Amino acid sequence: MLALAAITAGAALCQAQDDEIIPDLGERTKDGFIVRCYWVGTFDLKERERGQGVIGVFGQALSPLNYDKHTTATFILTEEVDNDGKMRLKVRVARWSSKVSNCHYWSRAGQHPGAGPGGAGSGNIAPKDINVKASEGSGTVSIDVSIDTTGDDYQFDVRYSPLEIKGLKVQVSNEVKTEHWTPGVLGIVDSDEPVKPGKKTVIRQELGDPKTNFYSKWVVTRVCDTSNLHLVTPHGDPRTAPVDSGRGQNEYTFSSATPGVLTINFEATAKPSSPGILQHIKDRVSFSIESVSGSKMEWDAANPNGRASVRGEQLVAKATFTNLPANIDDFGKKKVQLLVDGNPIEKTNIEVFFPRDAKNHPAGQPNSPNWFYYYLQTVTKLGPKPNIKYPTNGHTSHFDPGPDEICIDDGSIRAYPPPYGAYGTLYGIDTFAWCVTHETQHYKDWVDFWDVDNQGTAKWHNAAGKNGANDDRDKDRIANSVEDVNLSGAYDRGDLYDWTKFRTGAPGTPGNIGNDFEDWNCKRHARQKGNHAKDWADPGMQHLTLDKWDD
Repeated sequence: MLALAAITAGAALCQAQDDEIIPDLGERTKDGFIVRCYWVGTFDLKERERGQGVIGVFGQALSPLNYDKHTTATFILTEEVDNDGKMRLKVRVARWSSKVSNCHYWSRAGQHPGAGPGGAGSGNIAPKDINVKASEGSGTVSIDVSIDTTGDDYQFDVRYSPLEIKGLKVQVSNEVKTEHWTPGVLGIVDSDEPVKPGKKTVIRQELGDPKTNFYSKWVVTRVCDTSNLHLVTPHGDPRTAPVDSGRGQNEYTFSSATPGVLTINFEATAKPSSPGILQHIKDRVSFSIESVSGSKMEWDAANPNGRASVRGEQLVAKATFTNLPANIDDFGKKKVQLLVDGNPIEKTNIEVFFPRDAKNHPAGQPNSPNWFYYYLQTVTKLGPKPNIKYPTNGHTSHFDPGPDEICIDDGSIRAYPPPYGAYGTLYGIDTFAWCVTHETQHYKDWVDFWDVDNQGTAKWHNAAGKNGANDDRDKDRIANSVEDVNLSGAYDRGDLYDWTKFRTGAPGTPGNIGNDFEDWNCKRHARQKGNHAKDWADPGMQHLTLDKWDD
């Protein structure tokens, strides 16, 4: 009833014509309909008759009766739906009032003698005399109201004294005449009025000009909210104000179990609030969340299709997603909405993460950590068919041309200062991206120089220690023609490395560089680091503190 009182400027109109209290929004009627919205209409009509005598003192064309007429009308309708979604409009209040005053005549000489008291009337408009139709479109609403107040039930008495002619004079008679007038309430038709979710819709229609002798105005307000509803959880911007647990949470991580489960708890508050108000509106309130591709979503049994249930002073719901998605791009930002009657009234974003060190990803190498499976999707692998594995036998990250495989170990997400690195010490996805790029570069170089028809190892052993352009004299795995660019046979200007030395050791070469093959690789990827925008690991670069790998 608070919503209705707010738009009628008080509770005086909250009593229906049949002496029943108008039901609250969200309340179910005796015949099973739920009240979705109120429609409140107010009509105001001002008419002025101004006619002047034109011949003689009052003229042979006598002055007509001049008057001011003010008519008002009000209706309150409830928009209701049943369990099947069938909608109806029910007239709860429809009243009229009309007053005729300032009765007088207007002589040719400009005199304004009074003509009597006028009159007034008021009453209810019978349901049979008011016909209302409303419909909803996509983000719009239309209404058609016709009101017939021409019948006998709407007549009221207007008393005035007519003019009379006595001799050559025209004067106001002492006789008082009574006429039956009607209020003249007009209807309103308005189509496709925009509806703003969570806001009342106000329709205005005017005829005439308030500065002239005729002016009418309709104001029809539709309100579909009983309370001031707001999301409590999720809430806030996970980018600028991240919260990863409890009330106001906006960052969520799948569990480490197999299969992984993501749980989203929704909470909303209503002001004013009471158990009664919440029970009335709960069937109209729901939550929604964007899907997570590849993950099965289920609403709790108490919240079918996201419909709210009541817990204490809150409207709540719970959704779960089972199975981590296969693609890292399916984590991250997801839209959450609070809806009333299926229309969103509040929106926010959450962020979804995978547990970095768990091993419950849905595909790829079994028993490998999630970071290995998902981070691999963020790095451009070099070479034709890199075979990248997570080592289960204690191996560190390396490329092994024998089995033609690349191993990426746990150290690939830890702190590491790469030789020649432009960004200092790398962490997390940055270290991983550098390691994968580095080892796949070794693989690509090996394929380019030696791996002909998968005979790379044999070819390299055959070339090791020899001086041909396609051999490898210093056994550093770089072909002589690549190191000795000008094929002069000497280490001179323009050469990549000294083709006679396993480790050229030019000035500035880091001490931990063991050979030219390693040195060349590191120099080419000095600016390599990971894609922070795709790091949806917990902990990771997007979780809690941005660009902090272990938060």
